[in-house]
Amino acid sequence: MLYNNKHIQVLLNPTFGLGHSGFPIRGNDGSKTFSSIQFSLMEKKFGIKLSGDIRRYWGFRQDPIITLNLSKSFDLTNIFESNQKGK
Repeated sequence: MLYNNKHIQVLLNPTFGLGHSGFPIRGNDGSKTFSSIQFSLMEKKFGIKLSGDIRRYWGFRQDPIITLNLSKSFDLTNIFESNQKGK
């Protein structure tokens, strides 16, 4: 799901799968089905982006795993162009 205008961009991406949780699960080898929602909210003027995902392994009692990322985009082409002109 995507929403986009001249100020912001919003992305939601639901996923379902089978994978290893990466931590011990009582009474199981660690492989479980999971669902996840990946999300992203980007403010375009300054290039600030909040993203992450919420993941839940099914079949046992566990709180969701939440990952948050905050990033800033920037353009390196001006730096590389100025280095080329100096040669």
